[in-house]
Amino acid sequence: MVRAAIKAREPAQGIAKDDLIGALIDVARRDFYYYCRARMPRFYRPERMYLKEFCNTLQAFVENRLTEADGTVVSRLMINMPPRHGKTLTLVLLAQWILGHDTQTSIIDVSYNETLSGRYAKYVRDGMQEVKANAKALVYSDFFPRSVIKRGDAAYQLWSLEGSHFSFLATSPGGTLTGNGCQIGIIDDVIKNALEAYNETLTEGQYDWYVNTFLSRLENGAKQLMVMHRWSAHDLCGRVLAVEANKWHVIKMRANRRYPELPKTDDDMLCASVLARETYLDRKTKTDGMIFDGNYDQEPGDNTDKLYTGFRTYEPSAAPTFSSVESYTDTADEGSDFLCSIVYGVAGSIAYVLDLVFTQDSMETTEPLVARMLNRNKVAKAYIESNNGGRGFARAVERIMREEQNHQTVVEWFHQTENKMARILSNATSVTNCILFPKGWQFIWPSFYSAITSLGRQTKWAHDDAPDCLSGIVEKSLSMPTYVML
Repeated sequence: MVRAAIKAREPAQGIAKDDLIGALIDVARRDFYYYCRARMPRFYRPERMYLKEFCNTLQAFVENRLTEADGTVVSRLMINMPPRHGKTLTLVLLAQWILGHDTQTSIIDVSYNETLSGRYAKYVRDGMQEVKANAKALVYSDFFPRSVIKRGDAAYQLWSLEGSHFSFLATSPGGTLTGNGCQIGIIDDVIKNALEAYNETLTEGQYDWYVNTFLSRLENGAKQLMVMHRWSAHDLCGRVLAVEANKWHVIKMRANRRYPELPKTDDDMLCASVLARETYLDRKTKTDGMIFDGNYDQEPGDNTDKLYTGFRTYEPSAAPTFSSVESYTDTADEGSDFLCSIVYGVAGSIAYVLDLVFTQDSMETTEPLVARMLNRNKVAKAYIESNNGGRGFARAVERIMREEQNHQTVVEWFHQTENKMARILSNATSVTNCILFPKGWQFIWPSFYSAITSLGRQTKWAHDDAPDCLSGIVEKSLSMPTYVML
């Protein structure tokens, strides 16, 4: 009865108001979920049962009540859940609740950059220092009066409680950690966006920082809590699990409970009031498949048998001087196929993608589109496959270029006689290592990006235009017997 009245903060039947407030405070001290309810009732609504499950799991973890099947107490907990479902808010409240129970506990929290980690730290600290606006308001000191931030500790990212040497530090991967150790290390969504998620240099750097810096600050017997939505097999969760999966207790909270099937009703969603079925399906149509499956259903798509293991990128402003600017075009064989035409700069044995057209539009549209792309990029040589109407396409492109006063581009059409599948598979490694895309290319050409990153070696491809074009670049312009590692 008392717990049911927490949200409204109204007297339950037969309980005086003062007694109810006292009971509410007592329950919130003992039960983390009800602390969240008492502090943020508008978000921690009773119908959002996943939040109760989340909070109860966190409390069991910090109280050494979360165990494996063999009875072993869990010391490393990884929870993967969708964005905008209250991860950071709950972790802010968890830090307050933990420090309310034990002023000698020390916590280090890691977020993706100094701005976010500073904001996190500020929320924790401000919540603990909140002053009553009126006599009826409940503030942190009502729940935990003995947990007081030490006078003179002005830095919001690093501070201590009265009677403690060190209580809380917020930082980010690559950030400096003090010489203080901690009993609880929390990592909260250290990847900002897809651009970071698929930057292997960045994710490898995060893992190196985790291993060589973060772990060195954990005291003997310390707990690790990692709460993130997934991005790829190479994000921090993926890299950690690849090395020590048997040491982590992993919980996946999928946005769609029916995954991999599509949800049929709102009841199939983790919480329809946070992410409804209709919104989920709408985002699924607008988001890259691998990113969507990782972010929302905690199954990063690049865990599958991929044709291409990853793609290298370059900063356009730092591109080298090219020995030649060329293009390769694979015309659409059938009405449902794509035309793929890629312009690239050649430097040694590396091709730097500069521009591309990837479309199912008719030749009436694609002929001038490709011709103007070649003009715009001052292409020296254009290779165009002449199979299935490609010769007519090449002639039309050349005619349009000449009409627009481009007399420099040499057009070479040729008949491709090699087995397409064999060519694509045999060139896959060279494509991965020798063709570089500009940073942010997944946002510049999302359809093309999706087409090549979703291909598996063992799966049947609906279209092969994009990988065929990439293989052609290797064959025509990159003079190496094998791939080159950068």
